[in-house]
Amino acid sequence: MPDYFDSVTSVGALQRRHPVPLHNRNTKLPPGSSWTAEELATFRVVVKATHTRLHPFLQENTEACHDFLSDSAIKELLKPTPDLWGRTENDLVTEYGGLLGQFWAALAEVVPLDHATRVKQNHDIPSSPLGQPTPKRNRTAVDHAGMVNSTTMEIESPSPAQSSSQASSKDHAFVPADEDPSMTREFNTQRLLSCFVRCALYSIPFDNWDKEHRMEVRAPVTATVTMSEGHIIQAEDDGGLRRRTRLEDPSATYPHGYFKRSGEPVYCYDALFEAKRGFGPINNGRPGISDNWLGQMTAEALVGRLARADLYTEQYIFVIAAARSFVCLLCFDISDKYIENIQEEDPTRVLPVTCTSWLDLNDHTERRYAAENIARLVRLVGT
Repeated sequence: MPDYFDSVTSVGALQRRHPVPLHNRNTKLPPGSSWTAEELATFRVVVKATHTRLHPFLQENTEACHDFLSDSAIKELLKPTPDLWGRTENDLVTEYGGLLGQFWAALAEVVPLDHATRVKQNHDIPSSPLGQPTPKRNRTAVDHAGMVNSTTMEIESPSPAQSSSQASSKDHAFVPADEDPSMTREFNTQRLLSCFVRCALYSIPFDNWDKEHRMEVRAPVTATVTMSEGHIIQAEDDGGLRRRTRLEDPSATYPHGYFKRSGEPVYCYDALFEAKRGFGPINNGRPGISDNWLGQMTAEALVGRLARADLYTEQYIFVIAAARSFVCLLCFDISDKYIENIQEEDPTRVLPVTCTSWLDLNDHTERRYAAENIARLVRLVGT
C-alpha cells in the first residue's frame, strides 16, 4: 500500500483505508514511536502538502520579516556555506562566534565532504536501504497504571542509551556503547536542528521588549495524556520551543522584565522537533515521510495540543522535522471540535496536516527560507 503521507490527501482517500474509530480501540494505545498507518487512519489524518518554501499559514498570519533578514547575525547565517574541511569547532566558534560557529560545526558533522576537492556535497538525499525502515532511537514506553489527565502529565528525560553486551576476545579492546552509526547520525541531526533554531531565534529583533512571552529551545520531553473518554497517548519528542511568561514588568534589576522558567508541559508545545538520521522512501526523486515517522509526529502533536487545552485553545501545533541537513515544517490543525468528535462512535472530522517542502540547511538559499519560517513561527506564538 502507498505511503500514508503521499496517498491520504483527501477524505475519500481516508475512507478507502477503512479507519477503525478510536471509540472501538483499546484505551491504551501503542506508544507514539510505534504508531503506523493504522493509528493515522484512526485519528483521521489527512495530509495537504503544499511544497512551498514558506509555510502558507505562517505567511498568511504573520508580517514579512524584513528586519530579521537584515540583522547582521542573520546575514552571516545566510551566506554560502564556508569551507569546513579540517576545521574544529573551536576554530569555527573563534571565527564566527558561539551560535554561528556551533551551527557550522554541526553542519560539518552531518553533510558529507568530497575528500578530493574539499567541497561539501549539496542536495545529498539520504534514504534507508531498499525495503528497510528508517532506523530510529529506541524510545521507552512508560507504563502508567492509572489515568493521567492533561493537567497532571508525567514528564521525564529520555532514557540513556543501553550499553552493548558484545564481548571481545582481546584484552583492552574498545567496544562502542552504540554500535549502530545511524544512531550517531540521528543525534547529529538533532544537534544541527537545535543549533540552527538557536541561530535564528536569538537573532530576531524584538521591536517591543514589553511583549508578554519569550521563546527558547528546550530539551526533549516524554509525556502522557488521557483523553476525556479514557484513551491514553504517550509520546517523546526531540526537543522544541518553550514559552516563558513575564511575571514582572521591566525594572532596574530586570530591564526586559522577569520571565518565569516553567517546567509545566503546557508551555512546552508551541513547536516540537523530530529528527531522523535519514529520509524514508524516495518517490520520483522526492523525499517522503514514512508512516511511522508521520505517526510519531501526530502522537506528539496530539499530546501537545491536549496538554495545553485547559490554559489556551490555540489549535495549531507545529513540528519541525529534520533528516540529515534537511528540514520541513509541518502544521497540525487540532481543533476543540475535532478532539470531541474523534472520540465519538462515528467520527466525521479530520486532522489536517500541512507542510513545506524539504529545505537544505547546507544551501544558503534554502537556509534563508528555513530561517524565515522560524522567525515567523516565533512571532506567531510569542505574541
